[in-house]
Amino acid sequence: MTQTLATIPPAQRAPFVRLQASVRSSYHASVNARRTVEFQAHITAMQPGGSLMPHSRSDPLGPLAKKERFERFDRFRPQLVHHGHAGTNRSSKASGRL
Repeated sequence: MTQTLATIPPAQRAPFVRLQASVRSSYHASVNARRTVEFQAHITAMQPGGSLMPHSRSDPLGPLAKKERFERFDRFRPQLVHHGHAGTNRSSKASGRL
């Protein structure tokens, strides 16, 4: 960036710097928007019924909702239960299902 500024004529430096600031501002705005959306998705997933897909929310005790919860748990379980992780092996063996 410094090399680019050094090679352009002085009359074009100000517009170039303004363009650079505009691009940087747009980038940070898009990153902020993405992080906000991700945070809202986490919050929604933690609310009762919010973690279910819309078609499962209408019947949260139905077979489709149960299947969806099981699939989510099945993806989560390997992160929670593994050899050498203190405290999880005994409870997972006791449940007989994991």
